[in-house]
Amino acid sequence: MPPKKGTKRKGGNANDDTATPTQPKGNKIHHTAKHTAKDVAAKEAGAVSLDEWVSARKLILNKEKDLIRQWDAMLAERRALPWTKLTTDYVFQNESGNDVKLSELFTNGTPNLVIYHLSK
Repeated sequence: MPPKKGTKRKGGNANDDTATPTQPKGNKIHHTAKHTAKDVAAKEAGAVSLDEWVSARKLILNKEKDLIRQWDAMLAERRALPWTKLTTDYVFQNESGNDVKLSELFTNGTPNLVIYHLSK
């Protein structure tokens, strides 16, 4: 909220609309098209030019691609693990609350179940 007319602001005079509390008396802020208050605030917040951002983004993108390749390789190793046959017919409850054996869950033509054993 601007001060009332005729009151003095700290660091500027009452009629100087560009004075700020940290400016010495009589100094005015001169804005150019290149350096607006938004530009200064953006720079202080860590904003950079589009070229700088694109360059940094490309570096991160390369790291992301490497990470995806490593993840895909790990998934391939997991798929290559040997299979084991389940000998226990586990019992579950279906949506109705009835007990259903694991072997009964695959009577509709679904022959395989993949289970990932995470740890003991």
